[in-house]
Amino acid sequence: MPQLKEEVEKRLANKENIEAIRQSLINHGFLESDVDEAVSSVSDIVSQKNDKKNSAIVSKSFFKELFDRFGFGFGSQQYINILFFLSGASLFLIGIINGLRVLLIALFTPIIEEWTKVKRISNWFIALTGFLFALSFVLVILARRFNLTYLFIISFILSAVTLVTFGNSYSKLIKQNLKPENMGILNKISKIGILITAISLFASAYIMDNIKNGYLISFGITAGCFIASAFIMFLFRCSIKPQETSTIGFFKDLKTHAALFLKNKIILILLIASTITAFVQTIGSIYYGIFIYNFLNNTGFGGFLNVAVVFIVATLSSLLAPYLTRINSKAYGKFPMLVFGTLLIAIMPLTYFYNPNLVAISMATMIGIIGAAIVGVANGLLILDILHERDRKYYFRVSNLLITIPYIITIPIGSFIAQAFGLKTLFLVLGLTLVCAVMPLYLIIIILYHRKFKV
Repeated sequence: MPQLKEEVEKRLANKENIEAIRQSLINHGFLESDVDEAVSSVSDIVSQKNDKKNSAIVSKSFFKELFDRFGFGFGSQQYINILFFLSGASLFLIGIINGLRVLLIALFTPIIEEWTKVKRISNWFIALTGFLFALSFVLVILARRFNLTYLFIISFILSAVTLVTFGNSYSKLIKQNLKPENMGILNKISKIGILITAISLFASAYIMDNIKNGYLISFGITAGCFIASAFIMFLFRCSIKPQETSTIGFFKDLKTHAALFLKNKIILILLIASTITAFVQTIGSIYYGIFIYNFLNNTGFGGFLNVAVVFIVATLSSLLAPYLTRINSKAYGKFPMLVFGTLLIAIMPLTYFYNPNLVAISMATMIGIIGAAIVGVANGLLILDILHERDRKYYFRVSNLLITIPYIITIPIGSFIAQAFGLKTLFLVLGLTLVCAVMPLYLIIIILYHRKFKV
């Protein structure tokens, strides 16, 4: 971090634009949160305190983040999947609908990103999508109350579409209207928000375990939190301003870059490895909560509280992961991190198969979260070496789309295994897939990299 601050100070001394400095450092592989904190710490904070517009945005963002964090904790997707299961849905159907939700989020993300570049998006429109997102949790309540599968399906689809619009549009509005010097403040608020999410995860589980029809209370609180969050969006006196007049050039460039990336052997194999890893993480996250609720129901805290404990550990691990990743990246470099991080991810599903007790699963979850962070940073470092700066932004957009396309086949296969052979078998398959398929692919990448760059 001190070196990052020195770099920001040096560039500011050369009268470089703050936003340009920020984007340049992020493109060079630094964590966005670290960059924002460094920019904030070396900028003229005194003058920013006198800026009423920025102060107003920060204060409104604080309360919006507060309600969002409470909402996501009380209405965890893990809890929704368990309620879906308790309503009589099969494991296969749960997997398919969750997979559809993931696909919709992946497809809508670039669409919303490009739409906000060519259209002015007002704060009231973002607020409207927030109200619709809150409605999706009301549908969950009705679906569980009357055991209506089709209402669960509608709620999943509605939440996927509105979450992308509500979340991504809000983030872009903040980046456009809040000075970069103040972004570090919001990152600190986000870290506090992680603790709030952990607390609300526990509170929601306690309510559902100890109060008859407690899901009515928990998801009622969730809907109320997102209604409040959406209302706060109405109070923002700013909008997303268009940056371009057409997105045709972007989609043309996207197609060109996709073709170029797929011709590059290292990039192609990296995409395949990333696709498999993402599939394992996605299909696992669909069923982990259901397995804990069912298999460990008579041990530990029982019921939803067991699920809460495991995912509180996961939530808190996300605070620790960036620091451990930074240490590992300096000590070992990208290739050992790829291999080591993948092994850590594999430990998580394999623990569900070999040693499914609350303590072991909690520790495996923490290890898996750290492993995922390590692999993500290692991928970024590898791309930093291989691609020119102007190509990197296209790579990440292309990869996010390409990685999800195989889900059309892989998610149904994973869901079928869960239904036909049981969740423990599915977790064994997921763990072995990482060890037997992804690890060899990374070894091939190492060989190709050393041949190409003659390291």
